[in-house]
Amino acid sequence: MLDPNVLFSLWVRIADDTPGAGYVSIAASIVIGVVASGASSIAVHWTSKSTLDDTLDGFPCHGVGGLAGMVLTAIFAREGGLITGSPDLFLKHIWPRSGS
Repeated sequence: MLDPNVLFSLWVRIADDTPGAGYVSIAASIVIGVVASGASSIAVHWTSKSTLDDTLDGFPCHGVGGLAGMVLTAIFAREGGLITGSPDLFLKHIWPRSGS
């Protein structure tokens, strides 16, 4: 039987990849899901060993996973992604502007 943490991180994967689903290929979506859910799983493990009080693991799941998903979407985007040779979208995701 699978470890409950693995099942949980796979469920959280939905929050990691859904926002970028229309911008990346299926293969990139799988990579984003694996990497972001792995990052979420590691973050949940670290916070469970610390004195932080995050009962529902909101930040490790949605914060860390969402951040990883956002950056990876900017890398793998079909149009304007870093992997296609255009750093603009990646830089916008990494360096947010205030204002508009």
